Amino acid sequence: MGHGHDHDHVHSSEAATDVPEALDLSIPDSELSPADNSRRGFLRGAGLLGAGAAAASVFARPGVAAAAGLPHTHDLPGGGSEKGGFKWLAGDHHIHTQYSSDAQYRVLDQAKHGHAYGLDWLVITDHGSATHAKIGVDKVNPDIVKTRSSLPGLLTFQGLEWNIPGAEHATVFVHPGKNEVDVLKRFENAYDGSLLPATNTSEQNEALAIEGIKFLGEQVKRRKVDGALFLANHPARRGIDSPHEIRNWRDADPTVAIGFEGAPGLCIRDRACSPRARPGGSRSTRTRTSSTWTSRPRARTATSPRTASTTTRSTPASR
Repeated sequence: MGHGHDHDHVHSSEAATDVPEALDLSIPDSELSPADNSRRGFLRGAGLLGAGAAAASVFARPGVAAAAGLPHTHDLPGGGSEKGGFKWLAGDHHIHTQYSSDAQYRVLDQAKHGHAYGLDWLVITDHGSATHAKIGVDKVNPDIVKTRSSLPGLLTFQGLEWNIPGAEHATVFVHPGKNEVDVLKRFENAYDGSLLPATNTSEQNEALAIEGIKFLGEQVKRRKVDGALFLANHPARRGIDSPHEIRNWRDADPTVAIGFEGAPGLCIRDRACSPRARPGGSRSTRTRTSSTWTSRPRARTATSPRTASTTTRSTPASR
């Protein structure tokens, strides 16, 4: 029987009943794997556990929407085409290590824990600073290379947490390759806000931030790296990221500036915020440009760092 479409596509009765164990409430929590327990706990805390979650959750495999009796998408399970579909992978683009003042774990520790709890990719983003600009990128790279060798099933990207001139922080990372250290070092030394004169005007800082994003895009065009991405981190934490700045970052190069951390509700540090405005602390990466959502993300992305997208998931990575 048709369902209102004027085109043909394949339906699978087997896929229609393929509900992830984390969403199958007939399975007790005690019988779930640690990874599925974590997923269920997240969804329960966010108030998303149920048929709606089964249809909408990015944790759901193909066929879950049909199982929930809700409309399904027209895309192939991984997106793309039959010959070149993408595979969606869970990851975290904001992880600090022992090379940051507010963290203590080694790169390999963070990677092993993240991988054990279901991450397929992650980005090491230690804090940018004057010291980091001089030695930090070089110092962490051998640990990242070692992690890639030790955990071949995990995509480990090298990045940094950029002090955006006149604004908050951002994740910046590039595709692995022979020039990853060089590109990140040149970027940080030229555009990190911690290295700029305190006498800079807001206009000067905003212009430099735009130049930095354009620089990353130029490195891709010149084939120094295969991809580079920027995501603004916790943009509402201090209230200094203006909507027009976020818009300008995106316009500078939309292939680089793809989004920012965000979660409906937020208000983590706002005493005036009602607890009801915080629906379970859900987190995701957003690409809106006029909202002030913020939080820590657990994003999903395609295997290429140039096609990052969304979802949410907590890991033991230090903040």
